[in-house]
Amino acid sequence: MTQEEKLALLKASGINVNGDLVLEKHVEHEIGNIEAGGIGIQIINGGNTAVKAERQSKRVEAQKLVSDCFTYRWLEEYPERITKLFQALLRAEWISPDTKPDMFQRIFSGKNCDVKVKWTGSQAELWYLFKLLFDRKYVSWPQGVGQWIIVQSHFVDGKSKVFTDFNSQHEPKKVSGVINALAELLNPAVDTETRNS
Repeated sequence: MTQEEKLALLKASGINVNGDLVLEKHVEHEIGNIEAGGIGIQIINGGNTAVKAERQSKRVEAQKLVSDCFTYRWLEEYPERITKLFQALLRAEWISPDTKPDMFQRIFSGKNCDVKVKWTGSQAELWYLFKLLFDRKYVSWPQGVGQWIIVQSHFVDGKSKVFTDFNSQHEPKKVSGVINALAELLNPAVDTETRNS
């Protein structure tokens, strides 16, 4: 019986397959024939999440976190722009109130640092903010170092865990306008004093 036929049989029987479907007998824990002439499948509902989290954690370890930081394009001329971004992220409650301004600024200094900022927003919001900063070339990073590795190295989630899998993130539609405005705080061509009044 093919996989498609087995799935069709399950659906026709009223079985909703929401978990992982193992259609082989060669599984970690051998399963027996359900009944004479049975299908011989195993449905694991949610049992795979711990394995996936462990794999992602190992991927991050394999990528090795770095002390490299970003360089804000106009750091010499407009260092106060980084402070404005910091203050706006703090007001929006996307970074922990424990974050000190100099800690945040070091991430954009172009110098190596071991700063960890607790990002309290969603991973998609962090991804989108940095995607905009990269696309607009407001920040640069050392050659040979992946920009997302730098983000992972300096931003942790609310439980102090490293973010993983930035490739699967999407634009957070509800707050994309807010994040766009935050990214523009680093653009010296935009007069933030006039815009904020």
